[in-house]
Amino acid sequence: MSGRDVHRPRRLILADGDGLLASVAGVVLTNPGHGAIAAAFEGISASGTLYPIATEQVALETATPHRAALGALILALRRAPLAHALRIHVDAPWLTELLEGRQRRRANADLWRDYDRLVAARGDAATTIVANRFEPASSVGRMRAAAYEYASNVFSPRPRRF
Repeated sequence: MSGRDVHRPRRLILADGDGLLASVAGVVLTNPGHGAIAAAFEGISASGTLYPIATEQVALETATPHRAALGALILALRRAPLAHALRIHVDAPWLTELLEGRQRRRANADLWRDYDRLVAARGDAATTIVANRFEPASSVGRMRAAAYEYASNVFSPRPRRF
């Protein structure tokens, strides 16, 4: 996945025993073409209370919708501390069908290798991936909008007025 990080991501810090919720989305401006991935990370306390930790966005030079969605999932897996349970919300039902084995992986072998390696590295840490319907008000919907806006700003900046 070729991408440009515009900032150095900060370390995700959680209290002992807390879990991590990641809401991720990937978008492309044209297919194939420029795009972006975005992830919002929230801690989940033992009592179930959510607290915000960080939001991250990465611009993609070239991507398809499938590569962008898979790239967003990989971003969450890379950033999640290994010692904490992780729940990832994605906006692509086809992705969960692939992960559950209801469809075959036919493309993007490089990204699937990264995914498999990252899941194996998590070992016993619980990792759950859930497909959310696209709803603009949901955390995944907000990440989708943020990724689209970010890609639009990076790849088609508006002219400055002086």
